[in-house]
Amino acid sequence: MRTILEDEWQKLSVQYAELVRRSGGGQAAASAGEAKHASGDAQGAQDFKDQLQRLARDMQALQRELNRYGKPVPTLNSK
Repeated sequence: MRTILEDEWQKLSVQYAELVRRSGGGQAAASAGEAKHASGDAQGAQDFKDQLQRLARDMQALQRELNRYGKPVPTLNSK
């Protein structure tokens, strides 16, 4: 069970790091070919922020489960 939880935590950690990397200065990065629109940018930025928060919560939940098995995983550095 612990191995499965560790694998899931690692996958989420990679996803989170990739999103943070793509965000640049905290703004959602536009994909290649993605048109930018004023109203779409605001919604896209909010969606991006929501996705980051969701990943952070999922990682924290997995970390709590892993802590129940003894060896803690690295903590998520969030602001």
